[in-house]
Amino acid sequence: MRRLWIAVGTNLVLGVPGIVSIFLTYYYLGNGPLAGLHWPVREPTENDGLLALSLTLVPVILGSALIWVGVNYLLWRNADVPARWFWPACALVAATPFLVVTSL
Repeated sequence: MRRLWIAVGTNLVLGVPGIVSIFLTYYYLGNGPLAGLHWPVREPTENDGLLALSLTLVPVILGSALIWVGVNYLLWRNADVPARWFWPACALVAATPFLVVTSL
């Protein structure tokens, strides 16, 4: 049980820099594909195009995802928790800092 709490704490810490990844994805979708459908309101000062944002977004997302999966794989091997419970719980805990920041 102690190893599960270590995994929860580690994912909570990993969720703090994950705020940047989730926000950049939200910003990209809001000014790109979803703006073409007129779902969100497009940022009026966004005139750089999506290439500059894409060149920033891809390395940040890939780096964050690789670090998150790598750390959680190491934690999962040592925890006595089935994978069907471990991975969704870790994803939810990692998203918690973003949900807290956006709710403020």
